[in-house]
Amino acid sequence: MDDNPIKSAEEQQDEFIYRIEALKKPKEDVPEIINYLIAAREINASDIYFSVDECPVLKRNSKFHKLLESPFYRAEEVKRLIYDILKKDEIKKFEKDLDLELVYVSDLTGSIRINLYHTQEGIGAACRLIPREIPTFKDLGPTDSLEKIASLNDGFVIITGEARSGKSTTLASIIEHININKKKFIITIEDIIEFHHNNQSSLIDQRQVGIHTRDFATAINAAIRSKADVIVLTDIKNREALDLAMNAAESGTLVIGVMRTFGGSGEAIFRMLNFYTDEYQKYARYQLSRVLRSIIWQHLLPLKNYEGTVPAMEILHNTKKISELIRTNQLDKINREVGKGGALGMQTMEQSFEFLKTVHQLEENVSLAFKYGKFLLALL
Repeated sequence: MDDNPIKSAEEQQDEFIYRIEALKKPKEDVPEIINYLIAAREINASDIYFSVDECPVLKRNSKFHKLLESPFYRAEEVKRLIYDILKKDEIKKFEKDLDLELVYVSDLTGSIRINLYHTQEGIGAACRLIPREIPTFKDLGPTDSLEKIASLNDGFVIITGEARSGKSTTLASIIEHININKKKFIITIEDIIEFHHNNQSSLIDQRQVGIHTRDFATAINAAIRSKADVIVLTDIKNREALDLAMNAAESGTLVIGVMRTFGGSGEAIFRMLNFYTDEYQKYARYQLSRVLRSIIWQHLLPLKNYEGTVPAMEILHNTKKISELIRTNQLDKINREVGKGGALGMQTMEQSFEFLKTVHQLEENVSLAFKYGKFLLALL
């Protein structure tokens, strides 16, 4: 009998994870959790989770891996792990609000977005590793279309998709492209600052809601008064923010916003218009049709054997025809126009998928999702 049977790729991957150097030789002069964050970086994990009565769990290439050689932490031990890297005011806020979102930054770990919450058993933490370097348009894919968006001088651009679809990364890439290649005054208004931009050809001021400003509306008004060339909003989720964004775009500012949606360009437009009551619908459609420049809807597709992900993007650039469809509330026809706009740099999600199939080996269930409808992408 063979003493060294051939192991599956998954078994080999698990063994690789168990051999993480950061856990074999932990640093003793840092909080214990730091070694786990370093370990996650070491194997290019996207997330690491801490739960009561469980060992830490890594998410790598869309698959979960339990660090079975690590301790199973009890409630007080999980609390100690997390509190070791929190500031006193953060602990106080967490214990008051019961939830807390923050970014932890150090040279050893890079930037880590941490979501803390209370559960029936105790404290839980979901930690997302933010890339150390901002990707370029070449890294993301549709270079010409993204450059077209970054070259805009005014108007309204929306980046949309589900949670953890790479929206923040694409936004950071666009901002950095403008920063390097244009001479602009950029103000970002962020729910939480993930990517830090150093001034290049442009001047960038980054503001975090709750720390540097009271709320999005106050910050947008301040940015307009400051005569910013570019205003960036990481979360458009109500009529007030949308009103201010469109008014700023109408006055000659480039406004780039992020909004969470389930579907594509048409659904993003529908959701924005749905902020308005019937009596304001006509004007809202008219204003949006005038100021809208582009929409990016994206989804991260898993590569074969879950060896990574690649962003699929639906890209709309506003045209006279699409503007007319918005004004007349014929949103169901927008996808067809996007599909016909290849010469203008547009592509549907299906067209993006078909192209990605030619340059990447995708996981099989991706093809299945597209076969039965793009909204099944949510199940991946």
